[in-house]
Amino acid sequence: MPFSCARARSCGSSPAVFRWPQEAMAFRSLLQQTMSRRVGLPLLTTFTFSTAVTGAVAAAQEFPMLHRLSMYSAKGFWSMMGGNSETPATSDPSGSGTPTTPEKKASKEENGWPLRFAAGAAMLPHPDKVHKGGEDAYFIAENEESSGISGVGVADGVGGWADLGVDAGEYSRLLMTNAKGEVLSAKPGEVAPIDVIIKAHRETLTQGSSTACIVVFEKDTLHAANLGDSGFVVVRDEDVAFKSPAQQHGFNFPFQLGCDVGSDPPQVSDVHDVKLQQGDMIVLGTDGLFDNIFDEEVAALATVARKKGLDPTGVAGVLASAAQNRGSDRFCVSPFSVGAREAGFFYQGGKLDDVTVVVVFVEQARSKL
Repeated sequence: MPFSCARARSCGSSPAVFRWPQEAMAFRSLLQQTMSRRVGLPLLTTFTFSTAVTGAVAAAQEFPMLHRLSMYSAKGFWSMMGGNSETPATSDPSGSGTPTTPEKKASKEENGWPLRFAAGAAMLPHPDKVHKGGEDAYFIAENEESSGISGVGVADGVGGWADLGVDAGEYSRLLMTNAKGEVLSAKPGEVAPIDVIIKAHRETLTQGSSTACIVVFEKDTLHAANLGDSGFVVVRDEDVAFKSPAQQHGFNFPFQLGCDVGSDPPQVSDVHDVKLQQGDMIVLGTDGLFDNIFDEEVAALATVARKKGLDPTGVAGVLASAAQNRGSDRFCVSPFSVGAREAGFFYQGGKLDDVTVVVVFVEQARSKL
C-alpha cells in the first residue's frame, strides 16, 4: 500500500432498509414507558446503550437501539411527550428525589458576574481497539486561579496507519499532551488556539497523523481552531447555536496533522470566535460522534441529560454511548450514511468507531470581577 493511503479512512458496506415511521412510533411508546417508570437516566437515551454510564439502570438494557430524532428539537420532544418544554420534571441524581429546574441564564453584562467553565469527558474505543485504548485522545486544562476550565481539545488518530504497523493513537495522545501544556503555560488572555495547534504539532515527533480541535475560553468568548473532521457544537436554548464545519479533502478523507510530507500544515486550521452566554453547552467530539449523531440530536440529548441533573461527564457519557450504539446499527440513517450518498456511495447504517466527547457547561462564577 502506498504510504499516502494510510491517511484515508475505510468503511464497510451495510445495506439496509430505512424504517423511520415504524420506529418513530416505537420510540414514542418506549419513552412514555420510561417516563412512567421514573427511570433516573435522560429520557432520550435511557434505551440507547447497555454499557455503563453514570446513573445507569437495568432498564437501559431493554431498549438497544437509538433512532433518528433530528426532526425533534428538545422543546418539541417535551411537547410531544405532553410535558412542559421549558422546565420538565426532574429528580436529584443523588436519589433524594428533590425536584430541580434548569438555572436561569444571565449574561455577565446583566448581573456583573463573570462566566465559569466546567468540563467532563467520555471515551469509548472501537470494540476491536479496546485492548490499546483506541486512537482518540483529549485534554482538559484547568485554570487554578478561577477554579474553572481554560481550554479543552480532542484528537482522532487516523486508523489507516495500522496497515503500516503504526498506532496512530500514540500520535493523537502526544499531540493532546503537548496542546494541554501550551494552554497551561500561556498567560491568561494570551492563548490563541491556532498557535496551540502549531506549537503542539511542532513538538509531536512520532509517526502517525490526527485531526485536532482546540477550544480555549476568555471571559465570555470561545476561541477555537479546528483541523479535520473532529469539531464542536455550541448548544443554546436547546438548539444548535454554532457548529464548526469539517475539513475534508474528500468523503471520509479529513485534513490531518502528522510528521509525513503528505499531512496538512496546522496553519490551514479553521479559526472560530463565538460569544457565549450562561447556560450554554459546548460539545467537542471526534468523528465517532458526528458521523453517527446529527447535530440536532446532539443538542437534544445534551439538553435533556443536563435537565435530568447530569454533570458534564455524565452528559458526555450519554452522547458517547448513543454514538457508539448508533455506529453498530446497520439499519439507521446516520450523518455518515447521508454524506456517503451525497458523495455517490451507497452506504446504510452508522459507522462504528472510537468515540470521544468533551462537554463544557458555561456557568456563573462565584465571585464578582
